[in-house]
Amino acid sequence: MNKIMDALSGKKLFWPILLGVLGVVFLLIGGEWAQADNTQSDTSSEEYLSVRFYTKELEDRIESLCREIHGIGEVHVLLTLEGGSEYVYAENLSASFTDRYMSKNSDAPLMVQEIYPKIRGIAVVCSRGDDSAVQLMITELLGAAFGIPSSRIYVAGT
Repeated sequence: MNKIMDALSGKKLFWPILLGVLGVVFLLIGGEWAQADNTQSDTSSEEYLSVRFYTKELEDRIESLCREIHGIGEVHVLLTLEGGSEYVYAENLSASFTDRYMSKNSDAPLMVQEIYPKIRGIAVVCSRGDDSAVQLMITELLGAAFGIPSSRIYVAGT
């Protein structure tokens, strides 16, 4: 190494080569940091998409259920949830300390279950939603189906 340094120190190439080597080192280090930040961003966007998909699926099921009631045609549903998803990870409980299992392709713990958030409230706008009998029917139906109190369900007409 000293021979190379001695050979280059007298030449005009020493500083450009040194700066080039340092630049490559900084790029490699920066790439690792960027990859770690990108993984965190991907996880949060996956969480958002998972909860959004869950919400949309429930809204579609509620709309379909409400359309089954005689006389109701157009139905729009808005669903609100309490918080976000909760994740359960695999753990080795036979060891003297809890040791999380790791997935094969990364250092991330192995998720075994995703617990979706509870429903906070449901808003339904539908044809004949102004009729008190329809409001009562939809409120009781959704309360029984999702286990939420009628005070968290609102039905309005179009």
